Amino acid sequence: VAAGTRVPVPVAFGVGDTLLAFTDGLIERRDEDIDSGLERLAAAVPRLGATDLAAGVVDVVEAVRDDTYDDDMAALALRRVG
Repeated sequence: VAAGTRVPVPVAFGVGDTLLAFTDGLIERRDEDIDSGLERLAAAVPRLGATDLAAGVVDVVEAVRDDTYDDDMAALALRRVG
């Protein structure tokens, strides 16, 4: 992480909103531009709308991951419920 001044940026996070945090290992491939991985993830993100958030995360990871890629990956989703 680069040194320097950081400025907090408030973002609204209303009831029902979901935040997905992930490592680059989920979307990155050695043989393609990172934007391709981001596009795959964007296409899969609606699966997080499922009632069961944990199942939605599993669905997103399964839709995006590449079993031939040996990088570590992690995904964490948070949903505001009240």
